[in-house]
Amino acid sequence: MSPSFSKRDDYLRLAGFFEGEGCISVNHRKRGSYSYLRVSASQVIRNKRCHKFLELYKKYFGGNIYESKRSIKGRKKTSRYIVTCRRAVKLLETLLPFLEEKKDRVELAIKLSKIKLSSNGKDSFKKLKKKKLAEEIMKLNHLAA
Repeated sequence: MSPSFSKRDDYLRLAGFFEGEGCISVNHRKRGSYSYLRVSASQVIRNKRCHKFLELYKKYFGGNIYESKRSIKGRKKTSRYIVTCRRAVKLLETLLPFLEEKKDRVELAIKLSKIKLSSNGKDSFKKLKKKKLAEEIMKLNHLAA
């Protein structure tokens, strides 16, 4: 029988996993000026128990789990959890109090998600602000790699 964890315990565990294996990216749609957050976490598949963290993410925040079909040049198969848009923001806002290493990126991503563009496309200042936040997230991702 496995131990029983509270929701807070689960969030702590997910935050720790996210610190090591999580990634925040900002994707842009080809048409228009629409951009959205994408949060992912990957895990090497060693056995069936390896999915436990990814399944916890899905349980609390929705999203999907994808498995690589085969290993590439000696790399092991991986599973990847992906969540986007509002669900990604909910995940980031929930885990924020428990993060240390990626806290700065998460705060920037949450700020970026709060900037709403109008449908008429006349928000040049807001577009620039979103672009700068996205660039800062990318820069922090590269510095940490």
